[in-house]
Amino acid sequence: EHEARVSLKDFNSGLVKITMDLMKETGTENLILTLNKEGILIQGGKKYNYKTDNLPSLSPTALDPSGSGDAFLITSSMAMVVGSSLWEAAYLGSIAAALQVQTIGNIPLKFNDLINEINEL
Repeated sequence: EHEARVSLKDFNSGLVKITMDLMKETGTENLILTLNKEGILIQGGKKYNYKTDNLPSLSPTALDPSGSGDAFLITSSMAMVVGSSLWEAAYLGSIAAALQVQTIGNIPLKFNDLINEINEL
């Protein structure tokens, strides 16, 4: 959120306006805006009828945020490449980020850890 507001020089508008303006500015079809401990805001584009949704953080405690953005981006991107919807990709990315913040240091997640977490949900 902070980076989006700085980029747009807009510190007063609501989050939906921020995401729509950023999508217009960058020409992106969809946008996921991270909200730090609050989770993420998902803004679908035309394909998703401009639907907006949020997903709260899936980790009640964060030991170390290092690498959580990377884990989110890689996991959600891979999910979309293989055909997941924006919402499915965001959920999988959030699971990966939640696992990452529970680890000290930026240590790559293991596939089996992600699968185990999904199965526990």
